[in-house]
Amino acid sequence: MRKKMSDVLSTISVYSLLIMLTVSICVIGYRLATIDGSLNRLQTQPQTKQIVVQPGDTLWAIAKAESPETDPRDMIGQIVQLNELGSAKIYPGQVLTLPEKQQSVPLQLADLNNR
Repeated sequence: MRKKMSDVLSTISVYSLLIMLTVSICVIGYRLATIDGSLNRLQTQPQTKQIVVQPGDTLWAIAKAESPETDPRDMIGQIVQLNELGSAKIYPGQVLTLPEKQQSVPLQLADLNNR
């Protein structure tokens, strides 16, 4: 009788562990999938701002003014892509979406000599 009871308890314990393991794997998989999706959304949706084109403005002048430290051709490519422009022609009063400047934070090295 004791042996039978022990076998029943062992079987219940094994099934309980299998169920908990399965649920844990499902939860972890779901969390990883949602974290990966949110990271992809963050990477593919850059911060943007909008400007109104003034008379005499060109994409080159706008790119130089918005990002003077980078090659204007790169910025022009981003502007054309963001605004789905068919050409480089822009018109006064036109609203353009521009990529926001990325703020870079310099890394600080730890001073190991002061330990």
